[in-house]
Amino acid sequence: MKTTGSMVELAQRLVACEDWRWMTGMVTLDGSIVWAEGDNPFLNWIIISKGHVTALRDSRELLPDLTQPSTLGCLLQLVREAWQGRYVVCGENQLKPEVLVEALELAREAFVE
Repeated sequence: MKTTGSMVELAQRLVACEDWRWMTGMVTLDGSIVWAEGDNPFLNWIIISKGHVTALRDSRELLPDLTQPSTLGCLLQLVREAWQGRYVVCGENQLKPEVLVEALELAREAFVE
């Protein structure tokens, strides 16, 4: 599936979320696969692989490909974590990228007392 301008904007919104992080298995917009992510939030490096090339990249330079099922599955997990185990009902559209990004954006607001 071709990534449109609106999907790039959506990916930019996503990486700006406080609860965003790269997860193993996600795919970047350039088609690289994330093989390892750091557990230290202050380190911005991830290991990616594209074809036969493996590289260490600055994660701040990359955007996720929101058309890839593996990326969407990881994003769903981030939403579940952000909502701290509470049920988030999205209906049949739950795996649409725009629904998941909005759910992640709203998670922090939901817990403000």
